[in-house]
Amino acid sequence: MKDQLSKLLPFYKFATGHVSVGIHAVDITGKTIIYNEKMKEIEGLDSVDVVDRSILDLFQFEQQESTLLKVLHSEKPVLRVKQTYWNRNGQEITTINDTYPISK
Repeated sequence: MKDQLSKLLPFYKFATGHVSVGIHAVDITGKTIIYNEKMKEIEGLDSVDVVDRSILDLFQFEQQESTLLKVLHSEKPVLRVKQTYWNRNGQEITTINDTYPISK
């Protein structure tokens, strides 16, 4: 199984780097594990600033909870949700999110 994953890793890196949508994946603690190029453009942060950091350290959510955190707690998809939040540099970001739980 581990050998299969190591063979697929280059494909996953290529795919997440070339899609036209932002991908921001977190682990069960809310720490960033995937942050693709498009998400960097949308949120104005660099991968080195976000990887292995909690989204609560990186972003401020005022009127609603992060869709990433909501899905972590509910384990149910949240689709087509407009969300406005601020990055740690104070830049306002508005997105329409589809957020899915992924489990083993």
